[in-house]
This record gives sequence, C-alpha cells and structure tokens, in this order.
Amino acid sequence: MNSTFTSDLRDAERLYYRVEHLRRIVTWAEALVAALGPASELPDRNRRALEQALTLAGKVLADRDDPQARDQVRSVTDPDARRGKPGGYFDGYLLDALVDADSEIITALEVLPGNGDEGADSEHLLRQEEEAPGNDVAALSTDGILSSRGEVVRRLEEELGVTVYAPPPPPRTTAEAGFFPPEAFTLDERGEVLTGPDGEQTSLRYPNTHGTGWRFVFRRSQCRGCPLQSQCMARLPKNHGRTVIKNDYQAEYERLRARAQTEMYREVRKEHPRVERKLAEMVNRHGARRARYRGRWRVKIQLLMTAVVVNIKRIVKLLIGSPGAALALGAAACGQ
Repeated sequence: MNSTFTSDLRDAERLYYRVEHLRRIVTWAEALVAALGPASELPDRNRRALEQALTLAGKVLADRDDPQARDQVRSVTDPDARRGKPGGYFDGYLLDALVDADSEIITALEVLPGNGDEGADSEHLLRQEEEAPGNDVAALSTDGILSSRGEVVRRLEEELGVTVYAPPPPPRTTAEAGFFPPEAFTLDERGEVLTGPDGEQTSLRYPNTHGTGWRFVFRRSQCRGCPLQSQCMARLPKNHGRTVIKNDYQAEYERLRARAQTEMYREVRKEHPRVERKLAEMVNRHGARRARYRGRWRVKIQLLMTAVVVNIKRIVKLLIGSPGAALALGAAACGQ
C-alpha cells in the first residue's frame, strides 16, 4: 500500500488501513523468521535487526488493539520514549537527579521513560550513592514522589537507615475529619477481619487504588444501630456503612506526617530548592529540556555530559569563591 491510497482519507480511516497493512507485514515477516529456523548463538546482524523490528511492530499493534493500554510506544523512531505528565502531557523522558545539599554537586542521575517510576528510581539512586566508598547518606529530601510510596519509604529507612523528609500524604478527607480514624479500627492477625470501636466486625474488603492495602466496608445495618455512629460519620450512606482503608504502610505515612511538624523538617525543606535550581540550570542553561538523541541510553549520555559541565561550574565556584574573587584571580594571572 502506498501513501497515495490513503492520502484523501480521514485520519481515523488512514490509521485503520495503515495498521492493517502493518499486520500483514508482520504476519509475512514472522513466517519468514520461522522458515529460517532457530537462530544460532551468535545470530547475524540482519536477523537480529529483523527480530527487533518484529518485536517493536508487535508492541505497536498491541497498543492499537487496546487504546487504553499503559506504556504505549509513542514513536517507532524512538521506541524508548513514553508519555508522561509531570505538569502536563509530554512524550519523551524523565530526568531524576541526586544532589548533595551541602556542595550542590550532582552525585547521581538516571533517565527514565516519560511514564517511569520516580519513586522506585529514588531508591535506585540512593542505593547507588551508598555503594560508593565512604558514602553514608543520613537523610533524603524529596518532592511529593514518596508521599504515597510507603513501601519505598520503609525500605529506605529500615534497610538503608536513611531518614526521609517528604511532603506528608494528603490530609484525611473532610468526611473523616473529627471522626474515628482508621487507627481506631483493629485488624485480626491475618488481616482479613476488621473490628470497629463498638465491636462490630466486617470481612468485606476490596484492594485500594494503589494495591497497598484494603478498603473495608461495614454493612449499613451494622452502622444504623451503632451507639457510636455520631462519632464515626456525619451521616449514614444509603447503600453501606462506614468505609475504612487500612494501608500496609500506615506507620510510614504517620511518621511522615509527624516529621513534617518538626523544626528539622522545616530546615531541610529550606534546602530542597537547591535541587530544583540545579535541575532548572540544566534545563534553562544547558538544553536539558530537549533530548538531542533517540534512545534512552543516548539521552542518558547527553544528560551525564550536561551534569559534568554543571558540576565543573559548581566546583570552580566553590574553589574560587565569589565572582569578585574570580575577577581578581584572573587579573593576577594576566600580570596586571
């Protein structure tokens, strides 16, 4: 099928014909690979390229079959790129950076697809930093990426001994404020039966949104005659009773909430903008907003070189001090 066949069609129709054309090509190529037989331990370059192209084409077709699928390929010329939404939708990559708060030196960075898991990557960067000889990180300050990642907070604090300073999880909803909190409801040892303050129990539960706990629901009849109803909810729902979410990482979230009320938290958060300024420097002064290459590892090389330049600038500033001192040093070197 050439492009002139679909040039006069509407976008949706043109896409349909091109996808079907791709299906036929994939079917033909798969038959060709099967006819070639098993690949040797060291397959030739052409066969390897064909198999990689088939894998990518299969992924593209799967994405077309399920338009709501996550992790969709956004470009066949840059198949590592993904769609993300930090501040607005974009297709490309995310930059994660670890910055020493005292020196403002970038100590580690990683490039993720646009939909990458920044919470998990923060753990990866920190473990990488801890593996360097002589490094022992005492505390980590992050933005909101760890506010709902209790499992990462637990590993950082219990396995690495790092104190996490992050914005606490959102406050409880207005409907819950002033009433029995989830902590007032107790779970049995197996975590399957929830008991309320009045002794009523329920085993009706559903996984919560993030898969990190359970949403327990009491029957309406249980709550209707409860003498503690006024302390539990503002009004009785029409179809059920009180809903309680018991999170596996509730202790971690409570620690973040309590830590956010301390003076140390306020001091740490005052230093956090240094990280944002460092990222802004890479973006605004050194072109880190745009990926100059295709492929995640090439983009990482670009940003590693950018980080080296930014670090050299910072090291020079730390060595020579203020801009005035730099001018004086330069004049002395010229013999004036």
